[in-house]
Amino acid sequence: MYAASSSVSAPPRSLHPRPAGSGPYLDPARPAAPVLGAGRTRRVPGIGTQPLSGRLDLSGPQGAQLRTAIASVHRICPEFAPVQVLRRSGRSVLLVGTTGRSTAVAKCLLDHSPVWAERIRHEIAAYRSFVRHRPPVRVPRLIAADPDNCTLVIERMPGRVAALHRHPAEAPPRADIRAALGAICRLNAWRPPAGTFDAPLDYAARINRYHELGLLTDRDMGDLQKLLHGIALSAGRQGMGQFCHGDALLSNILLSPAGPVLVDWEHAGW
Repeated sequence: MYAASSSVSAPPRSLHPRPAGSGPYLDPARPAAPVLGAGRTRRVPGIGTQPLSGRLDLSGPQGAQLRTAIASVHRICPEFAPVQVLRRSGRSVLLVGTTGRSTAVAKCLLDHSPVWAERIRHEIAAYRSFVRHRPPVRVPRLIAADPDNCTLVIERMPGRVAALHRHPAEAPPRADIRAALGAICRLNAWRPPAGTFDAPLDYAARINRYHELGLLTDRDMGDLQKLLHGIALSAGRQGMGQFCHGDALLSNILLSPAGPVLVDWEHAGW
């Protein structure tokens, strides 16, 4: 388990306007598709155990985005030396690099739409809360964060991803599943101080939206409403809900001898 020795805050922002276009976290590059009938999939080493290599391509329009992202990281962590792009999407980019003798991962938002900006700010708030209130699972140590510019820098954790895909072609080893479920159950039993986390997911609104889109039938809708009603009554009797990671995919869990590490806390809450 890791915790920063002190809270981290961004330096004062300049009055100049910010240039436009400035979670599972720590995913390695996607491997080749498994061949059917080839037997059990070999364990893929996590990126935390792979040596840093590669070269950043800062040319062209995508290079301009990377330069903007690196500049936002250097505002809060000047010693960060980017080495390679860990993952990139239209929404965000993950950069792996060094900070002195340590290795770090920087997450920078590329799409500053309100919904995505709110999610990364929620994740930053989660990492800051972990500095003061340690969860019962291992999490990366917070190095620096700037919620205004939607930039986060954390330590790079050793380990391998429990699964590279949301729906693995073959079941992961039982030991890996037990380790992942054990970490999730410990987190579910955790009771952080009141007010530390909110409820980021409105289940009723989400279900209504899926029903309107035709993804749920009327019968599905009725069954889910009954289920939620029963859960609400049960939670009311217990007087407290259950704390959840919110996106506990196997691709957001790193496995190491020291224990599982959970990353990508954008949806954590009750």
